[in-house]
Amino acid sequence: AVLPHSTVTTGWSPAGGGSTVGDGDYENGVTVTVTATANPGFAFVNWTENETEVSVLPVYEFVIDTNRDLIANFEALPVFRDVGELVSVTESGKSTTLNRRTRNLTSVSTVTITNLSAVTIEAPLNLNITGLNAGVSMPEADGTTPTGDYFYDVTADVAGTSLLPGQSASITVKFVYPMRSRVSYGLEFWGMAP
Repeated sequence: AVLPHSTVTTGWSPAGGGSTVGDGDYENGVTVTVTATANPGFAFVNWTENETEVSVLPVYEFVIDTNRDLIANFEALPVFRDVGELVSVTESGKSTTLNRRTRNLTSVSTVTITNLSAVTIEAPLNLNITGLNAGVSMPEADGTTPTGDYFYDVTADVAGTSLLPGQSASITVKFVYPMRSRVSYGLEFWGMAP
């Protein structure tokens, strides 16, 4: 006599988030194990069935007595990247002064970064000054990127260590350059986001 069987079907969300094993037909009453494995850049969140959480462990064991349709849910991990599509970056209040002794100009302005997205951007939060022409220095910058651009660490200018949706941060940027030079540059905002 054939004992009653049930079917286990697994899937994952989002596409590319990971993979699952454990699908098949099982004799009712046996313990079944399904396993979810996250792809690089993703983390396992939970197993759900009909949108109800059934386990927070990637390896889920249960005794089968009915068909099961399980979804492994994954989330993208934040990575340090240019988050320009999530923010607005505006520069205002530029003033320039001449040091008559050195013949250098000092230009100071305020850069305001506003998180326009629904995503929290985590530290580190860096304002990168890109494509700055030769001969221009930024004595108050916090360092240079691997590509040689100056950056300001904006983390200390935010309440907490993240830029929440709708939140803004402002920082003063300062350029020093010879009198006859022109200053040209771009502004990029980098942070941890999925």
